Amino acid sequence: MPKTASICCAQPASVVLDPNGRIVLINEDIDTAEQMDRILACLQGLDSWRPRGSLGAHPPVLVLPNAMDTDICTRLIERWHEPVPLYEGDGKQSIGINIEKGGVKVRNDAYGNVTQYILRDPELRQ
Repeated sequence: MPKTASICCAQPASVVLDPNGRIVLINEDIDTAEQMDRILACLQGLDSWRPRGSLGAHPPVLVLPNAMDTDICTRLIERWHEPVPLYEGDGKQSIGINIEKGGVKVRNDAYGNVTQYILRDPELRQ
């Protein structure tokens, strides 16, 4: 006669996502009342992270609030401010991309005074 598995009632689990669909909280192996307290606190915190006001006039870009965590944003901003060679480009190509092996900035004054940073750091690109 085959053995039957015993059925166990596990605590329910919950997951909270931010507006960009990123997981910000996972509750498991705790009772329902504590989960609810944690969920409410998390949701109140999410509300404080939302950007206030409008962006106003800006270039045609896709804006994704909280798409990257604070650490990666800080690292990218710091990288932008590091001195790297600056070359002119026409929006399609620049000699600097072929010459330089590390980071390089390419300016295109014909397209709204745009400066792009060509990021070659594999860790930051990932």
